[in-house]
Amino acid sequence: MKLQARPKTHLTEAFAREPNSLKDNVVSMVSRSINEFPELSNRRITIGLTRAYDGSAELGSSVIRLNPKNLRFFTVGHELTHLLQGDGIPFGEKACDIYTIARSSLFLDAPPGYLRISRNVERSWNDYSNSVQEFCRRAIEYRKSHRKYIMWLEANLVSLGKRQARKSSL
Repeated sequence: MKLQARPKTHLTEAFAREPNSLKDNVVSMVSRSINEFPELSNRRITIGLTRAYDGSAELGSSVIRLNPKNLRFFTVGHELTHLLQGDGIPFGEKACDIYTIARSSLFLDAPPGYLRISRNVERSWNDYSNSVQEFCRRAIEYRKSHRKYIMWLEANLVSLGKRQARKSSL
């Protein structure tokens, strides 16, 4: 059995000064999430802190900054996906959402932040997350022959919530 190299992680100086209780949770979530990204195995990932938004990524320097308040695996996965954009993953926030959701069920703990979904799907995310993941995987395949794969996906995600809402009202 061949062992895979694990990416090295490093904390920014500012994040390293934070209390261990805060750091431990973030580092644990990043470590678990990185396991879903074999493409990052040879990279050094720097983990920083932000309080202004959920997260951010700096593609060229492999830095992700995360807000520890209400941190979700989806956010961690989304920021790690940004590090792969331009290397087989298209640029853009919606594309990042699609490829994050499609990658692993670990990242289904929160609805996407940029993809257009119905309120019904957002409110009942746990009921819809597996269906959304399947649609995202199909959208990636659809992209191979259709330029407007995001429009196709969002139309399907909006109608997914509407179909279920109609069933409930009958």
